[in-house]
Amino acid sequence: MTACPGIKIHVGSRTICPPGVRICSGGVWGACLSTDVSNASSETQDYQSSCAAGTQVRWGALTLQGQIPGDALVAIGIQSSDSPSGLDSQGYQLVAAFDASLPWTPIDTGAILAAAGQSPGPLLRVTVLLVPASGGAIPTVSLQQAWDCVSP
Repeated sequence: MTACPGIKIHVGSRTICPPGVRICSGGVWGACLSTDVSNASSETQDYQSSCAAGTQVRWGALTLQGQIPGDALVAIGIQSSDSPSGLDSQGYQLVAAFDASLPWTPIDTGAILAAAGQSPGPLLRVTVLLVPASGGAIPTVSLQQAWDCVSP
């Protein structure tokens, strides 16, 4: 583990900018995490498109449901690749954060990938950071990722 400049996490009208830490796992440095979320548990969900030859995936809305107790926080990261090893070798891009005061708005993963200059691969990994409330209560989240196949 090593120190790094903190990430900006936008939650409603607030921006959290604490210093961060970077953790090495499997020989690869992970994303810079705020020290406020270093005690977070993380869950990943991998999605694989089954588009026919001559078409490509278009990742759509990531819909979230769940509960965020007290001052807990949920942060969402995404990454896309053509292979499982590609997902394992790259870090995720933090794309959204929610607290108890914010509605669970869908996240357009395809638009986020395009804005970052990434082409949509047939694999999409969603990483959910669950930051417990100061009293220890942990958020709960369920995900549903939309996608379809389109001509390139």
